[in-house]
Amino acid sequence: MKRIMIVEDEALTALNLKANLQLIGYDIAAIESTGYGAIQKARQLMPDLILMDIRLADDINGIDAMKEIIKFHHIPVIFLTAHSDEETLKDAKVIEPYGYLVKPIDIRTLKATIDIAFYKHEMDKKLRAAQEELKAKNDLLENINKDLYDIAIQLHKVNFEKEKMLIQQSKLASLGEVLSAITHQWRQPLNAIALLVQNLDEIKLENEEDNLKIQNTINETMQQVNFMSLTIEDFKFFIKPSEAIVTFSIKKAISHIINLLQSVYLNSNIIINFTCPEELTARGVLNEFKHAILNIVNNSKDAIISASQRGLLDKMSMGVIDINVTIDEKSNKIISIRDNGGGIQEDILPNIFDCYFSTKGEEKGTGLGLFIVKKIIEEHMNGVIYARNWEKGAEFIIKL
Repeated sequence: MKRIMIVEDEALTALNLKANLQLIGYDIAAIESTGYGAIQKARQLMPDLILMDIRLADDINGIDAMKEIIKFHHIPVIFLTAHSDEETLKDAKVIEPYGYLVKPIDIRTLKATIDIAFYKHEMDKKLRAAQEELKAKNDLLENINKDLYDIAIQLHKVNFEKEKMLIQQSKLASLGEVLSAITHQWRQPLNAIALLVQNLDEIKLENEEDNLKIQNTINETMQQVNFMSLTIEDFKFFIKPSEAIVTFSIKKAISHIINLLQSVYLNSNIIINFTCPEELTARGVLNEFKHAILNIVNNSKDAIISASQRGLLDKMSMGVIDINVTIDEKSNKIISIRDNGGGIQEDILPNIFDCYFSTKGEEKGTGLGLFIVKKIIEEHMNGVIYARNWEKGAEFIIKL
């Protein structure tokens, strides 16, 4: 049975309330006439509801007494008053009471007001419980989100390091091609240096003309040595890991790769044609872009050699790799790399950019080349790359 505490300084009114409450089925927890007494009894007895007179006998009124009571327990209150003026009701609203009863109070109004108060209080308890549960779940969700964010950051770092390793691994896979180019480029200057040194041995220092010959020979020798030194610098720059994002000339970047490889390609009966406006630039890691172009061009070279070996290319015909850079109507830079190597099988065309996918066999291919190219172009440079076949071979399109 619900227990109700009456706080009323008029004894007759208090007794009348007690009788009516008992008639409608409630227990009386206590009857108090002062605000201080109400605070103490509420703390001791913890009633289910308080009927609180606003005007009390001591120097603390019912509103102030309830302010103290709700600090330690949320007990529903119905205020009793003989005054229904605006100022009194405004002060009482601060407590958020569950009802008001204006004296004198009839039993039907008393019962209805208390029933509504208990119902509202029960709904409030459920609402508070739901809010607390929601807050707990929100706190849990925030903690989970924070943990997920931390995990995502760690995964990003791990993936970033993994990508760097893959790019470097792909570069190492290309070293054979680059070293072959350097070896070929060094043969001629080394032979020239050997001849120049022999000439020095034959020159007799008899006059100024002989001194001039020696100086010319030294100058020519140094030119050859400088050429070889630049080749080594190109090689070092190619294999050096780099993370600096810069704006660079597309023409200079691609020309650098062509100059490095062209003599080797000519030995394989392959020529590279290249056209690009001077002013076109791109933004990214320069070394990565060069590596991407090198991988695509090497794929074209391998396709041409394979086509020649299979008799698909006339032995008297040159292998051709055309590299054309243009700009479209939306100011995108379009890099087309096209070969006459017979093309890519249509059934494997959608898979050529997959990691570890290779048509060259384990001995010749790692399956990383085009996978790394796609990562560099699309993830590091915000571009697009795709491949298609044309009449005589394959074409790779890069849009930046």
